[in-house]
Amino acid sequence: MPEQKIGNLVLDPRSRRVTNGGRPVNLTVREFDLLWYLMRNAGTVVSRERLLSSVWNYGYDPGSKIVDVYVRYVAAQAGRRTAASRASRPSAAWAI
Repeated sequence: MPEQKIGNLVLDPRSRRVTNGGRPVNLTVREFDLLWYLMRNAGTVVSRERLLSSVWNYGYDPGSKIVDVYVRYVAAQAGRRTAASRASRPSAAWAI
């Protein structure tokens, strides 16, 4: 499994480590899995349903905000980068 890179953000799936500009980013197992999924699907719109199914192994629950909470947290953690790399920051968009 090769490293995933977006800007200064580097995710190594073998060691399950994430660095941002060479500095470690501390993520829980679920946060790491979410970031890895988003980085592997960079440039693709990913639905909440798909994230719940792929990262959490849940069926779709229209009332759940778990995806929103985790995406915001991971984006905040991963967003600690230089201004030059902000344009390529991983993000998620979903259909309702």
